[in-house]
Amino acid sequence: MMIRLTLPLLALSLAACAVTPAQQARKAEIRSLEAAVWQTRKPVTVEGKRIDVAVAPDKSFALVDPHDFGPTVTKRLAEAAASAASDCTGQERSVLHVVSQTPDELVKTKIFRNTDFIRVGLVCS
Repeated sequence: MMIRLTLPLLALSLAACAVTPAQQARKAEIRSLEAAVWQTRKPVTVEGKRIDVAVAPDKSFALVDPHDFGPTVTKRLAEAAASAASDCTGQERSVLHVVSQTPDELVKTKIFRNTDFIRVGLVCS
């Protein structure tokens, strides 16, 4: 009985994880855009630390080097770096938003060892 229930549930789970060609193309487009934007990075100073930040041409997001903060980073600091580079308001809506409960919760930067940057959303008024 358990096998009868497990196999259909497994099939449903795998189907839900399937990525369509359109989704794959969109992800590739985003990666390409981010790679191009990252090449434009410039340093800003946040709380005495030099942080590399790149801002998208339309100022919809910034890419912040989490490793420049040292062993830990917070949402507040990443947003401050994005804001300093763009003259807009940084609104972290990616990985830091997911892994931290508060703006000042310390997140170990070693979790970003496989990436050069974190994406921070921007709101310009």
